Amino acid sequence: MTRKHDAGQALPLTALALFVVLGVVGMAIDMGILRYDKRLQQTAADAAAMAAASDLRYGGVTTAALSAAADEGYADTATSNPYCNGTLTSGGTCPSSTSPNFVSVTVNNPPLAGPHTGDSNYVEVLVSDVHPTLFMSLLGAHSETVVARAVATDVSGGPDSGCIYSLGLPTQQIEGINLTGSASLTAVNCGIVDNGNYNTQGNSLTVSAATFGMAGDRYSTGNGGSVTCTLSPYSCPTPNMPVTPDPLGGLPVPTEPAPSSSCPLSGPCDVVVGKNTTATLYPGTYDSIKILGGANVTFASGFYYIDGTGGLYITGDGSGTSDTTVTSAPGGVTFYFTGGGTIDATGGGSHVDLNLTAPSTGTYAGVLFFQARTDSAGPTLGGDNNTVYNGASYFPDAQLTFYGNATSFTTGIVVANSIALSGSPIVTVDYPTPGGPTVSPIKNAHLVE
Repeated sequence: MTRKHDAGQALPLTALALFVVLGVVGMAIDMGILRYDKRLQQTAADAAAMAAASDLRYGGVTTAALSAAADEGYADTATSNPYCNGTLTSGGTCPSSTSPNFVSVTVNNPPLAGPHTGDSNYVEVLVSDVHPTLFMSLLGAHSETVVARAVATDVSGGPDSGCIYSLGLPTQQIEGINLTGSASLTAVNCGIVDNGNYNTQGNSLTVSAATFGMAGDRYSTGNGGSVTCTLSPYSCPTPNMPVTPDPLGGLPVPTEPAPSSSCPLSGPCDVVVGKNTTATLYPGTYDSIKILGGANVTFASGFYYIDGTGGLYITGDGSGTSDTTVTSAPGGVTFYFTGGGTIDATGGGSHVDLNLTAPSTGTYAGVLFFQARTDSAGPTLGGDNNTVYNGASYFPDAQLTFYGNATSFTTGIVVANSIALSGSPIVTVDYPTPGGPTVSPIKNAHLVE
């Protein structure tokens, strides 16, 4: 009789165990769904924070964030529902904040939590969504609130943007800005954005900028120098800033055009403009262009595609009896370098007078030099006191060297893998450059949390 009573307990125990197993399986399924939902919310939070950071300097931070979150499928319920945002006072009901599918997008500028708490240069976005459960409701949990958080900033080296970008990372052992001689680098109307280290290697380097942000650290392996930031609310230069992606990474790679009419052959060619020669060169494809001392060269407006290791070589007259003069015609020019070539104006010294202007319209508006993103040949920009590079210099995988012997020249926006100053140039980076197109300094929003 005792065994019969014991055996009768097996059925309820099995049912209880089955209920527990189903509960565990159901919880696992619900947790998997919630984890997937959070990934979607995180995408929305990231997009909203980036949009808000892009508008930090102009206002409309909350509006930009809400719009970006809505584009990702997470429209704030209180904003999108007319019965929740105060525009209507009767005739409808507003769902409770605990109701399934209730979405809340909260924008905090400055952030209320994290390492950037209280810093108005950062924006915090929280995307909250109440998700109904499937199996967990059997255990009494009918919904779960999932929150995704993101923080972004537009602090990248300028008062509202930068005009000198050094893309090389410290982990690649590339110094962002270094020096092999005494020099001066000025960007007082914009800022310096350095993904690498700042090194005052060599003789003294004087740097003056609106702001100077770097992802790496500052070193002094030479005689040092000075750095002055006219508008920086932070230390100058400011270390440990967010790494900035290539600000011109969306610039399309050009298609090779037909050979230039300046070529005496039917195909691309090497063009040499001899000493004390006057010549006009025309757009198209070249293997190389070499301009010797004392020459007077005008580049007709258009696109110059130089495919070859010779690149664009410009030298001065070693005797100093006449200057090499290189100008561009109205309408502007863009030089694209590929095949291992680049620009070499080292021979300038005080005997090369360059005044080249980028186009103000078209795909490459404002871009004067563009080197293939996989080419690391090192360009050199130099010139005399009359030299102006009116446009952006874009050398994303190369070290750009500014060279001069106590000469002063001006250039537009600079984007390179690293930047060096050799000799004793006095370089001013500005926008717009005198006589050049209006090219706004580059601004980027960054996710930092």
